[in-house]
Amino acid sequence: MRIFVDMFVYSLIDNKLLMRLFADEKISNQQVNRSTRKNQPYMDFVYSFEKLDVWQEAHLLVKEIYRVTESFPNSEKYGLSNQIQRAAVSVVSNIAKGVSRFSLKEQLRFIEIAYGSLTEVYCQLMITMDLNYINKEKLELLKNCYFKNFKSV
Repeated sequence: MRIFVDMFVYSLIDNKLLMRLFADEKISNQQVNRSTRKNQPYMDFVYSFEKLDVWQEAHLLVKEIYRVTESFPNSEKYGLSNQIQRAAVSVVSNIAKGVSRFSLKEQLRFIEIAYGSLTEVYCQLMITMDLNYINKEKLELLKNCYFKNFKSV
C-alpha cells in the first residue's frame, strides 16, 4: 500500500502546477492551460487544490456519480445512492484537505484516505452493475474516464 501511495504522490509532484504551488508562486488564470481546467466554469482560483488536475478530475467524478445515482430506484435513496455519493465526495474533499497540510506525513495520510474512498466508489459501482442499476458499458465508461489516472496507484 505504501508503494502505491508514494507513486500517487510522485504523480502529483510531477504536475508543474503543484511544483509552482510549493514554491509559493502565484498562478493566475492566464497561466493555467485551459485544457488543464477541463473546460470547467471555475472562476479565479481561490485555493491551491483547485489547480490540481487530480482534484479537477475527482470533482468531475462527483458530478457524474450524482448523475448516475439519479436513475437508481427510490429504495436506494438512503442506501447505495447515498453511500456512493458520500464516497465520491470524500475523494475530492480529502485531496483538498491533503494539499492544505504543511507536513508531508499529513499530506500522505489524506491522499491515502482519498485513494481508499476512490476504491470504495469503484467497488460500489461494481455492485450497482450487479444489481442492474447500471450496465457494463456504463461501468467501463466510468472506469476509463475517471479511474484511468489512478491505475498506476
